[in-house]
Amino acid sequence: MSIFTLLLYVFTITVLIVIPGPVAIVCLNQGTKYPFKYSIFSAIGGTTASCVIIFVSIIGLGSIIYSNSTIFNGLKMAGGSYLLYLGISYLSNIRKQGNAGLTLTTNQENYIHKGRKKIFMSAFLVGISNPKDIIFFVALFPQFIQPNTSKIMQLFILVLTWIVIDLLVMTTYVAGANNIVKRLVEQRQIHRLELVTGIIFILLACIVMWEIFL
Repeated sequence: MSIFTLLLYVFTITVLIVIPGPVAIVCLNQGTKYPFKYSIFSAIGGTTASCVIIFVSIIGLGSIIYSNSTIFNGLKMAGGSYLLYLGISYLSNIRKQGNAGLTLTTNQENYIHKGRKKIFMSAFLVGISNPKDIIFFVALFPQFIQPNTSKIMQLFILVLTWIVIDLLVMTTYVAGANNIVKRLVEQRQIHRLELVTGIIFILLACIVMWEIFL
């Protein structure tokens, strides 16, 4: 793989990853709710989901899933349902929240420390729930693999590069949200972020359902 091809790949995937998607929205939301040392697990969860999808694409299951409309639509239905659940959860949380912010009591610290898995899974499940991403990776990687060198080594470089950039971008979203929420002195401003997040997820769920039944 030439340096030019690698740089082109880096530029391409950076643009694709930076554009906010469902996982980025989860990272932003978690970043507004929890300190960085906990909300970082949402970035790790999203990147882990990408790793699983990439693996599925590489071993050929992506083509099988895409060719079977029942499986494909079933996965989309599950993903859409989970997005709808998240959207409703975010909206309902607005009414349950008391004084929000990133300053936690000892009991809250202990609770969230035990809930890191939940923070991780929130982003992981969103990332893994879209079967279209499998087809995306199936189509993406061949565009940057050159036939005259080892395909395995090239694929390894492409996958590793994606993981690094994906994790860096999602971590940036989390850190940025942490920084923003520290500047929001009013509780209602944080609630607005929750409201926007919930509405976005509900709209995404509606779009997914519309595509299935269209």
